[in-house]
Amino acid sequence: MRRPAKKLLTLILMGALYPAARWWFLRWGAEASDVDAALPGDELIGNPTIVTTRAITINASPEAIWPWLVQMGQDRGGLYSYDWLESLCGLRFHNADRIVPEWQHLDVGDQIRAAPATAGPEAGFTVVAIDEYRSIVTAIGDPSRVLVEAKAGSLPEGGTWVFVLQPVDDHRTRLIVRLRANFGMPLVAEWISARVLEPIHFVMERKQLLGIRRRVTGN
Repeated sequence: MRRPAKKLLTLILMGALYPAARWWFLRWGAEASDVDAALPGDELIGNPTIVTTRAITINASPEAIWPWLVQMGQDRGGLYSYDWLESLCGLRFHNADRIVPEWQHLDVGDQIRAAPATAGPEAGFTVVAIDEYRSIVTAIGDPSRVLVEAKAGSLPEGGTWVFVLQPVDDHRTRLIVRLRANFGMPLVAEWISARVLEPIHFVMERKQLLGIRRRVTGN
């Protein structure tokens, strides 16, 4: 087979397989009930162009997992993903392997930073709702803007990133993470941006979920 024909065949196969691969990585670890469930914060983004729901079962109680979620952030315990990759982008992440008492307070209006403070207030996930041991709802952007929009009931653009703990029994908990985003760009640019971001976000968030489980359970 000539090289142009091989390239064409490769492109055709990639195009045929991508929808199945995308279906898988958008809902990695999640059950149908997780994907279909209404989670806190869903109402804030009305027409998302990206929706991901991922989950992992952790052999621990919500109370044991919660401290690791509360201390997330670039300026705190990190995001438990590939800190070396984040640091390559100049984000200076250092993922904690212990619970730090000074980082155990998180409230509405606080930020889970995604970049150093020099990047400005938009480079973070502002906490817009928190239910201890159950859920943390964050929205991308400056607290002074995001809190007003969230209080009004909707975000015109941007996204929400939500962490939910659901007990399975006395010894196991489901950690469900959902992202809903709409960047407010023209249709074609919005579509392209979403397709580029989705696999990158999957790689980082999958590692994050595994990282949280390892820290909580020790394996």
